[in-house]
Amino acid sequence: MLWLQAAYPLLNSLRVFEITAKQMNMQQAAPYCRSNRAAVSKQYSLLEQYLGTPLFAPQPSSGFS
Repeated sequence: MLWLQAAYPLLNSLRVFEITAKQMNMQQAAPYCRSNRAAVSKQYSLLEQYLGTPLFAPQPSSGFS
């Protein structure tokens, strides 16, 4: 599987995108990605850069959770 990630680096970004879309939250998606929120955010940035468009519109914070 490691060779696949090296050959197709955007596949990991797409996998992270799918998991985050299901969870609707980067923080909650991080454990499913076996990562942390910062790494999930970085994968989003890479995918957005590649596609040339934002993937999600930012939502206002609901305060304390």
